[in-house]
Amino acid sequence: MLSVKGKIRSGYVLAFLLLLVSYFLIFHTIGKLNKESDMVTRNLVVMNRLESLRGDITEAETGLRGYVITNDIRFLQPYHTARQRIPKVMDELHQLSDDNPQQVKRLDTLDFLLKRRLGFLSQGFINFQQGGFKITPQMREDRELSKNVMDSIRLFINKLEKIEEQMGQQRQSSLSRFFSGTETT
Repeated sequence: MLSVKGKIRSGYVLAFLLLLVSYFLIFHTIGKLNKESDMVTRNLVVMNRLESLRGDITEAETGLRGYVITNDIRFLQPYHTARQRIPKVMDELHQLSDDNPQQVKRLDTLDFLLKRRLGFLSQGFINFQQGGFKITPQMREDRELSKNVMDSIRLFINKLEKIEEQMGQQRQSSLSRFFSGTETT
């Protein structure tokens, strides 16, 4: 049998062990909570960057079209800005998605489409200038294919946004379940 002093020591040791276990559980819970909330935030950032890409490629097209219509070089500013921004945004998207091989493949496809569209725009710009600032037969010939690429970009960005939205909802749900599992009443 334990003496009173022994029982008190055993009680302190047991209390210390219970506190130690609870601290580990708290740190584990906080770590998991941070990870889950970071993933939800990541989804929102990816969706924001996809929307930015949509706006940038539209701005490039609109700027070049404004230049062709008005022959005013000021309209080229959005075109040049978009040409610089699009590769940076794509790099950021690849970094955000490097843990998801399927998403990386999808982003590679989007990158290909964007480069193709920018190529059409650049070639149209060159053709316009070399054609005496008039719409050339080559520009007319490329118009339909270029439009199809732009339509593909829009559809592909919509698809990527839906995928990200679904992943975000799953993560939100997981986070909610995690919160409800850690509540005490």
